[in-house]
Amino acid sequence: MTAVAEVGGLGGLELDAAHRARGHRSLPEFGEVVVAFIYDYKWMEELGVYYYDAFCQVCGDYVLNRPGKEADMFANIHNASCG
Repeated sequence: MTAVAEVGGLGGLELDAAHRARGHRSLPEFGEVVVAFIYDYKWMEELGVYYYDAFCQVCGDYVLNRPGKEADMFANIHNASCG
């Protein structure tokens, strides 16, 4: 099966084919199909926490380097409004 990119023009986000393909399932339970999700993370050594990047496939909005709760809130809001 070959993934088809549904989103383009966002080269700076370093999204791979799997990130651009539609049909992602919510984790960890593989529940409903989602359109917004966390796609990358970075360890912030000075803070001792991970920061996350999230992306909405429908409207193209995204956030970079956000604490987990903020990235989750972004995804939840976009899944409700764009999904």
